[in-house]
Amino acid sequence: MTMAQVFISHSKDDNISQNFFDKLFRSVNHKAFWYSWEGPTPPHAETLIKAINNSASLFVVLSKSMEKPHTRSWIGYEVGIASALNKNVWVFEPENEFYNVPVPYVTGYFQFPKLLEKLKTYPFYNLVETAGTEINLLGKPQIRPGFIEFINLYNTRCSHKDCKASYYVEDKQKSITIKCPVCRRDHLIKYQSPNRE
Repeated sequence: MTMAQVFISHSKDDNISQNFFDKLFRSVNHKAFWYSWEGPTPPHAETLIKAINNSASLFVVLSKSMEKPHTRSWIGYEVGIASALNKNVWVFEPENEFYNVPVPYVTGYFQFPKLLEKLKTYPFYNLVETAGTEINLLGKPQIRPGFIEFINLYNTRCSHKDCKASYYVEDKQKSITIKCPVCRRDHLIKYQSPNRE
């Protein structure tokens, strides 16, 4: 795959996540575009549209500082642009942490460790290596060739009747409870073992 850019929707105060993802992006032939650290250029709304349009996908990296109203507004704007441009939006949240930042348009949700113990940490390295996914005309995520070979993705639908958001999560091979990235309430993902013939 040729060099691609991934737009990182983040808080400028979140250095821990930047270190985690920068190590991954430096190891592949793709660029992480951190708007706050790339020398933001006014008018910001127009510059963001261009940057997201030039990106293969958008990664939302949740953090405590994203709960601030100002930051949440800009994150919502960036996600809205990605949605309008049919870009996939991957939401990342640190393991064992919860931030009340709903993301209304989500392709996939992953929890990541604070420390990157090895470079090819599954599934994060694989997500970065493929620079996200493409969306077909029906609006359903379409995995690029080779992507599904690296990552066991499971499509889940939020169990709350007033949400019902559908998105991918890593198949952990067991039942788990996550906070839905859209409504931010508990969502039980029941593991279903594959049929054996």
